[in-house]
Amino acid sequence: MRDRPDRVDVARRRALVARLRLVAPGLLTGGSTGVDRDFTAIERVADLRSGRVSLWLLVLLVDTVEAFASGQAITCVHDPGPDTGHEVYAATWRPGTVVCAACVRVLLIRPDSPAARRCAACDRICGPGEVVYAGATRFGRLLFRSVCCADCAPRGR
Repeated sequence: MRDRPDRVDVARRRALVARLRLVAPGLLTGGSTGVDRDFTAIERVADLRSGRVSLWLLVLLVDTVEAFASGQAITCVHDPGPDTGHEVYAATWRPGTVVCAACVRVLLIRPDSPAARRCAACDRICGPGEVVYAGATRFGRLLFRSVCCADCAPRGR
């Protein structure tokens, strides 16, 4: 049985979600969903009580969103911004890079490359026979891809 997160962990999660709401409201508007629905989605993704999304992933997501919202992220030639209303993409293996749908190929990596086997949580490169988990987390119009090893993967997946 998995231990319940302690109060510090829950407080950190709440603070991270609050930072996401504060720094990038433009990512949450527009499109077919709308602000209220997306705010609900990020709280469900963060899952403050059970920790269904790992704290490490939430921290990396916040770092990416903050860099993007402040203009510090590397972007594609189309220069997407948090207020443009278009879908954008980022990945743990290209930290600080955010691209539009037309340039998503910039984020592609070969399945046999070290980057495809590097755990975003512990930074370990998994061996060829080890299980590697790939996932995606949506924050409004940002789709954030990640890779992690079996030790760092969320339980119950």
